[in-house]
Amino acid sequence: MNLTVKMRVISGFTIISFLLVLLSILSLVSLNKIESATEEVSELALPTVGGSNSLKASFLNMGRLTFEAYVTTNQSELNEKLAAFEASKSSFEEELAELRDVVQSESNLKSALSAVEVVYDSYSANAIEVYNNHLLNKEANDIVKSKYTIL
Repeated sequence: MNLTVKMRVISGFTIISFLLVLLSILSLVSLNKIESATEEVSELALPTVGGSNSLKASFLNMGRLTFEAYVTTNQSELNEKLAAFEASKSSFEEELAELRDVVQSESNLKSALSAVEVVYDSYSANAIEVYNNHLLNKEANDIVKSKYTIL
C-alpha cells in the first residue's frame, strides 16, 4: 500500500489528536477524583481530627480538675474547681455537638462518637458524684469542727 506524504501527515495528526483527547479525558477524570478526595479531607477529616483533639483536651482538663478537687482541703477551692469543671464540661459538650454535626454522614465515625458519648456520660456522672460527695464531706467536717471547737 502506497501512502502519500499527505496521507501520512493527516493520519499522524489524527492519531496524535486522538491520543491528546484521550489523555485530556483521563486527566479530567483523575482531577475530579482528586477534587472529591480533597473535599472530603477538608470537610470531614480535618474537622474531625481537630474536634477530637479539642475533646481530648477538654476531657483531660476535666480529669485534672476532678483530681485537684479530690485532693483539696479548702471548700472555697473545691467550689472554684467545681465551677471550672462545669465550664470545661459545657465546652466539651459544645465541641461534641460540633463534631456530631461534622460526622453525621459517616456511619462508622458516628458510631464511634456515640461510644465516646456513652463513656463521657458515665464519667461526667461519676465526676459530679465525686464533687458532691467531697462537698458533703467538707460540710460534715466543718459542722463537726464547729461543734467540737465550742466545747
